[in-house]
Amino acid sequence: MDRKYRALCASGLAITASLAAAEAALAQSAPEAAGEPVSLEEVVVTAQHRSENVQTTALSVSALGGDELAARHIDNVQGLSAAIPNVNFGTYNGSARVSIRGIGDDAISPGAEARTAFHVDSVYLSRPQASMAGFYDIDRVEVVRGPQGTLYGRNATAGAINVLTKNPTNTFAGYAKATLGNYELYKGEAAVGGPLGGGFSGRLAAQITSRGGYGHNITAGGDVDDEETRSVRAKLRYEFSPDIDLVLSADYFHQDDHNGGWHYLGPGSPGLTPFANQLGGAIPLDRYDVSGNVPSRTRRETGGVSATLNANIGGANFTSISAYRELDSRTLTDYDMTDLDLALYDIREKADQFSQEFRLQSDYARGHWLVGAYYFKESGHGSLAIPLDQRLYFGPPGYVQGYYIEGDLDTEAYAVFGQADFAINDSLSLVLGGRYSSERKSIDEGLAFDTLTPFNGVVAPGPLFTNEDSERWSDFTVRASVEYKPTSNIFIYATYAEGFKSGGFNLGGLQPAFNPEKLKDYEAGIKAEWFDRRLRTNISVFKYDYNDLQVTKVVDASLRVENAARAKLYGAEFEVEARPIAGLELGANVSLLHSKYTRFETQDPARAALGLLDLAGNELNQAPSYSVSLSAEYTAPVASGDLTLRGEGHFVDDVYFTPFNLSYVGQPSFEKFNLFATYEPSEGNWTLQLFARNIGDKITRASAVVGSGLAGFPISGSYAPPRTYGVEIGYRF
Repeated sequence: MDRKYRALCASGLAITASLAAAEAALAQSAPEAAGEPVSLEEVVVTAQHRSENVQTTALSVSALGGDELAARHIDNVQGLSAAIPNVNFGTYNGSARVSIRGIGDDAISPGAEARTAFHVDSVYLSRPQASMAGFYDIDRVEVVRGPQGTLYGRNATAGAINVLTKNPTNTFAGYAKATLGNYELYKGEAAVGGPLGGGFSGRLAAQITSRGGYGHNITAGGDVDDEETRSVRAKLRYEFSPDIDLVLSADYFHQDDHNGGWHYLGPGSPGLTPFANQLGGAIPLDRYDVSGNVPSRTRRETGGVSATLNANIGGANFTSISAYRELDSRTLTDYDMTDLDLALYDIREKADQFSQEFRLQSDYARGHWLVGAYYFKESGHGSLAIPLDQRLYFGPPGYVQGYYIEGDLDTEAYAVFGQADFAINDSLSLVLGGRYSSERKSIDEGLAFDTLTPFNGVVAPGPLFTNEDSERWSDFTVRASVEYKPTSNIFIYATYAEGFKSGGFNLGGLQPAFNPEKLKDYEAGIKAEWFDRRLRTNISVFKYDYNDLQVTKVVDASLRVENAARAKLYGAEFEVEARPIAGLELGANVSLLHSKYTRFETQDPARAALGLLDLAGNELNQAPSYSVSLSAEYTAPVASGDLTLRGEGHFVDDVYFTPFNLSYVGQPSFEKFNLFATYEPSEGNWTLQLFARNIGDKITRASAVVGSGLAGFPISGSYAPPRTYGVEIGYRF
């Protein structure tokens, strides 16, 4: 690591030592004063498939409870980026692009998989579009940073996100809340649950969101980036005995709005104006607006069922998680992004998946052990159609079939895994784990590029080029940790872990399979609590060796995936929480990241004259050098109740969306601020909150992609939300 990072790490160790000395001095000088307790709450996580205090877990893991998520209006995965260190978020084609510690997702073709494993109630969701559903009736969200090749397995190279929803309870309880805001926001959410008799309990939750667009389509009319979603979840729990229970869950999400459409972000090739603009195509002055001659549209349905059985068998805990899920998604947008009728972009994807996981674990005299097995099968179908007018490339007027890809992508994977802790003494422990993974992927695809057949409203002729192939990849990933607890309030760990993302096929690329990715993580951390848990300081440092990165780019009229040879990343994370006096809580997350390709040569299609480019030294996509989140919250008694005021600030360095590190295909450094005011009466179960997010109305890009040379390399992308504000009233019973 360079001198700057060594100095920062040394500073963190010095601060920890100083705090230890200060706490010892205070403990000797005076006893704790009597009064209202101000200790921080203990945080319990299940990141290692068992309940444990986050402060004694040898992982870089952050957890946000359901009440905290609601109070901060974090209602989807996008909101996690400002709340958790080294998490960056973007969207493209209506799909989530989550990056953790500089390892994210740049794939835009149908059937592509992310590098962050997204789970709901421990069920892995393969499709990135499915993670865009909103949070509601949440118990907590856990985000584990770093490769999770042992316990999570599939596509957890960057880390894992687990959304844990509320289970049925044996007491009657529920809530309802309504939100009104600018951009014609109307949101309703409610849940109710309790005992049903005969050992059964149930819970039903639902959410409805309706919001006007952040912009307008100045040509076709209507909103842009609006939201119309409906969600429902039902759970049924049956207790066979005090040691055995079964939870059945079913959920459904529906979206039909004008979200996910492309915004024009400028020319992607120096000195070349995109062809639609050369032909006189107009673009809007307001960046949230678009000027497409057709309304953009996203229609998405996803849902599934699961059964989770937990049983205590002879002192060991057995867990079985069976799940089936489906997705049907379509995004339609204007390809040329002008008021001219030149081309459409229509991407569709359907998928169904089945997964089964078994786990058996138990404590023993010197620690804890866990073994498990996992099976996953997915059948997917995707298509991308770009019917176009020949004027787009200066031909005679008239729509033709244009570019079309379609195909089936199937995956079958299985794994066996295990992990064991061994306590050498009361302070020192070892953790060893391993996972054997095997994945088979197959593709049956076709591609047509037809500039002769007239387009008559029916998308796509028969494919002119076809490809059918299959491949299997296997790997064994390990984890080894040393844990040391010198005092009751300090926990130190050092970890070596590996991550694996299998190879695959690029639908429509008609190319051979690309290679798997492999990541090696060297990590160390200190977690500590001070002054009777009034101050919490967690510090971690890491170094990654990353091989065979899967990189996507647009070449001519098609998408290509190639393996970048090698990259190295290292960084540090600082999480601080403090409750110095009753009612006041302070927080700070500081993330430092250094990422670079160490061997990667490729061509930039938008700058072909430069030939083969050596990208060694360039930063990875969505990997800002720093990000900082600060918060302050104060609760005071007022008017027969409590008033809580909260302020947040989020500061992010430059972000690139392409390995070529071009400033015009990125987002410059920015800062955003949020404010919240919540009133809760002393009597009654209702709350009232006023909120404002991005109060400075900062305009920031959430993604950017340089398009095809067929259209003159225009840059398309999306924007993060502008300033939003509103009022929410809630009631609990």
